Amino acid sequence: MIKGKINTFGFWLYPIMIVFYFGLFIFMLLINESQKDFIISSIFCFFWIAISFPIFWKNKLITIDTSNSKIIFTQVITRQNEIYNFNEIEGYVDVIKKPSRGKSFRVLYLMQNKKIIKKISAFTFSNLDELESGLKPIKYFGRINDSYSLRFKTLFRKDITV
Repeated sequence: MIKGKINTFGFWLYPIMIVFYFGLFIFMLLINESQKDFIISSIFCFFWIAISFPIFWKNKLITIDTSNSKIIFTQVITRQNEIYNFNEIEGYVDVIKKPSRGKSFRVLYLMQNKKIIKKISAFTFSNLDELESGLKPIKYFGRINDSYSLRFKTLFRKDITV
């Protein structure tokens, strides 16, 4: 059984942002210098909370049970499990993400019916190589290039050609 080890920065970045902006909102509520400043700062805080919370909500803990041929994704907040048998997954692809700032990192996309169903990112998990070794019974489709079309297809669950 292989458990994903949380990369502290990648995992806790969004909850810290949520708490920070919520605290900033409370601070602005207390000082309340002017109505206009309060409205602007409130919009700013709620904008960042609205962006950060759904991203954090999507974070999942991963356990690869090689003896039972299962991958278990556990939602962080609700603790609900999504279980995939190895035979339900067609295969996986490897992508090197190159953000405009910072260093690049690897992402493994699990595929079913030519669609990406789950991602396992080195931004969130520090032991991606160990997790990938647990995926050996699943077919490896190879490495594909990161592109805007891949991001679009991932976002809207379109077919991926490998």
